[in-house]
Amino acid sequence: MNNTHKLEGLVIPCITPFTDDLSKVDFEKFDKLVDYLIEEQCADAIIPIGTTGESTSLSHLEKELVIERAVKRANKRVPIFVGAGGANLDETISLTKYAENIGADGLLIVVPYYIRPDQECIYQFFKAVAQHTNLPIMIYNIPSRTAVNMSIDTIIKVANIDNVIGIKDCFNDITNTSEMIRICRNELKKEFSILTGEDTNIFINLCLGGNGAVAATGHVVGKKIKEMINKYKAGDIIGARKIQFDICTLQKSMFKAPNPAPIKAALDILGLNLGGKVRLPLVDINDDIKELIKSELRKFYDF
Repeated sequence: MNNTHKLEGLVIPCITPFTDDLSKVDFEKFDKLVDYLIEEQCADAIIPIGTTGESTSLSHLEKELVIERAVKRANKRVPIFVGAGGANLDETISLTKYAENIGADGLLIVVPYYIRPDQECIYQFFKAVAQHTNLPIMIYNIPSRTAVNMSIDTIIKVANIDNVIGIKDCFNDITNTSEMIRICRNELKKEFSILTGEDTNIFINLCLGGNGAVAATGHVVGKKIKEMINKYKAGDIIGARKIQFDICTLQKSMFKAPNPAPIKAALDILGLNLGGKVRLPLVDINDDIKELIKSELRKFYDF
């Protein structure tokens, strides 16, 4: 993959399965999960150790092991974009270098969280990371988790860095998203992928000129999401919209508790034995949410 690669379609940020006592990553399950996301849920790319992968609950060594296993198991069937970002620059650069050396295809770098950086801080952080790798970088803007929104001006400024190729947009404001896409398309002189990270906004992203989604719910409705994207590309706008409406309530049920606990539960409800428990400070979902998820899954699965 080179820095002009256009990441688009369905990108799935994968969970990290643990052993029953939560002491280790369950790599046997992880291998099966990667195969399942590619073969059954039609992933165009996979992101390990992102938010859905419980990255903040993984040690540095565990992160490296997960990166290595994802690259090896995918075996170039789909690109692996590593969630290497964080609030610590040295840690981010270390994971970035490891990902590049092990053969990953790209990086997802989040706006530094907790420290509430201003726009110049954000730009300098991305610039520093980009200077230490040749891998393509996707910006990850998620104000609900970082406590700061990356402005459109800063997005354009960072996007002009050579190896920055796109953005995962989780600023859940349609007006802002529309303006960002308009300005990016008008001002950037290169391909720039704009993916939504809000699962219920995939159809809207496509209508506004975006390129698809980074969708955690792709673990269970990936085929439907891919079908929606393909219908839209083929000009079947009404058909694409119908799929978004059909899966919307299931997608909402997946966020009734902190991600990825509902996703892991959903995989186990389907009998796939790929989910399992989450590590503290997250906790497993309660029975009410589990029943809601079951009822939504039954609209698409027999179990």
